[in-house]
Amino acid sequence: MCVCFSYSEKMDSEKVRGTLILQAIGKPAEHLKDAVQEIVDKIKEERGTILESGEVKEPAEIKEQPGLFSTFAEVNVEVENPAYLIMLVFKYAPAYVEVTYPEKIFVTNNDFAEMLSEVARKLHQYDEVARILQMQRQELEQKVLELQKKLEEKKGSKEKEKPSKNKKSKSSDVKKGKKGKE
Repeated sequence: MCVCFSYSEKMDSEKVRGTLILQAIGKPAEHLKDAVQEIVDKIKEERGTILESGEVKEPAEIKEQPGLFSTFAEVNVEVENPAYLIMLVFKYAPAYVEVTYPEKIFVTNNDFAEMLSEVARKLHQYDEVARILQMQRQELEQKVLELQKKLEEKKGSKEKEKPSKNKKSKSSDVKKGKKGKE
């Protein structure tokens, strides 16, 4: 994802510090820890971002859902400006975000409009993905229904064949019986 903002000099000089909580739920437990660690490693490589700390905790089994595990990492970052923090939020979808410094962030109306435009652009991307997935799901459901119908028709034709075989054998018994009587 490329975030392109043109910030004023005042905003560029003001670094922002924040904490991101990255969470993962799933199985197996070993995979979860590796997956979250991979995200932490990617954050280290992000332009305009300094990773101050980011330890991944050991996965724990979820009591309400045996067999599923949960883990998280508390990631502390320093970014060149608010746009980079917004980019991290969109790219890595943390469960929680806290801006720890500065207490106040000054943004021009143009810079704020650009941030909002980026939010809107990302929301449209998500909406597009959701629509595509919904269409694919509907197509798959239609195919399943068609396959179920074909399977039922096939079962129905096999069931029709079985009684007709019995009728043939009864009629052949009748013919044999007639021959035996003659």
